[in-house]
Amino acid sequence: MNFEKELYQQYPISHFIIDIDGYELHQFYTPEYNLEHVLFIYNENNKSYEPKVYNYKYDEDSDTHFGIDIEEGDIIFEFVRVVKNVLKKTNVKRNKIEEGSFFIHQWVSCLDIILESKKYNSKLHDLERSRQTGKTFELAFLSCFMFVFGKLYFESENEKFWVVLCSYRDKDGVDKIFEEAHSYMNSMIELYNKLYYDKPIFTGNYEHKGKKYYAVDKISSMKTEINIVVDNEVRPYSIMLGLTTKVKQDGLSMDWGWL
Repeated sequence: MNFEKELYQQYPISHFIIDIDGYELHQFYTPEYNLEHVLFIYNENNKSYEPKVYNYKYDEDSDTHFGIDIEEGDIIFEFVRVVKNVLKKTNVKRNKIEEGSFFIHQWVSCLDIILESKKYNSKLHDLERSRQTGKTFELAFLSCFMFVFGKLYFESENEKFWVVLCSYRDKDGVDKIFEEAHSYMNSMIELYNKLYYDKPIFTGNYEHKGKKYYAVDKISSMKTEINIVVDNEVRPYSIMLGLTTKVKQDGLSMDWGWL
């Protein structure tokens, strides 16, 4: 199913171009979703839009634009960079490897969740988008991002950063979302280690200076862990769990932070 096409057909989006100091930004609006507080730029590489400003507001009385530019050092910058690198795809017609992207609703939904969580330094979040936004994909990718990169941006309360995925049932529920989240892990760890080579992270069977580490079987337990090498010593970094709520109502949720 093409979630993007279906959404745009069901909920047409108005597109506005905003010129701020000669810089062209794009704003989108639909009554069904709050999209207009994020401004986008057009990415020529993948022919799609990516976030450039969040918490955007316009004051008509003073003709002033307010917002936060997405710059390196911001968790939102990190998230956009990860999406562009991990979700790369090959365009045979253009003979080009294109950067990855989300569609507008997914970008805004993920940014809202990250910023709300950052505000409170970890909090239980339910994705409130309908299934037509590609909720399972959105939740899985965002959870893996937090599993690999989250600890860099949240104030540490203990050594191990937790990501918990929950669904109303095991089969075709949390097992599916956990497996999808786990499928992005190796690519994200590889990118992390390129960016932060002085503090490498790893999972699986690993040996560092004679010390061995064996990961928990992710399939049998829906649990996997990442360790980090600091001062030539292997230390705990993060853990991702899949749990079922054992209720009849359909739903997906995630929690991250320190338990």
